[in-house]
Amino acid sequence: MKHIISIVFTLFLSGCASNLYVYESEKVQSPAIEKIKVFITNPEIGKPYDILVGSGIYEITNDRENSNKLTLKPSSRNAMCGNPLIASFVTFGLVPVSLPSFIEFTYTIETQSSRAEYRHNIELYTRVSIWEWLLKPTAKNETEVMSEALAKSQRMITKPGKSRNWVW
Repeated sequence: MKHIISIVFTLFLSGCASNLYVYESEKVQSPAIEKIKVFITNPEIGKPYDILVGSGIYEITNDRENSNKLTLKPSSRNAMCGNPLIASFVTFGLVPVSLPSFIEFTYTIETQSSRAEYRHNIELYTRVSIWEWLLKPTAKNETEVMSEALAKSQRMITKPGKSRNWVW
């Protein structure tokens, strides 16, 4: 009995953990875009570069003479509502809660004759509970989850200056 009590007490002391997941819905479909070769002009941007490479939506080349030049822009993340965390707090993390998260992934592709800015709306959610730490060893890291979501998202042409989101 002491062992069970000590395990439960340890769970409460460890606190809640969170994992990031791809939001699966009917409107999230595999895009039907042609996989073209692109040269990334700013690989030093960091996380957006890693996400794009991991998604596999474009064939990345090191050939600077390639006519398709892709310039990544800083990704933006919408603020999420923290109300579900109240339920987690009241139940000491026993009840899992989900927090939606939307990321706007933007980039520009320049060819010899045109220039277009594209946007992908990446839909994710973060699940928070005391039980999530059990899934942590098998969970994908944030970049892998975002890459998977980017590969499943629709590519849209955007109008510059329309984003009002936070930049990370």
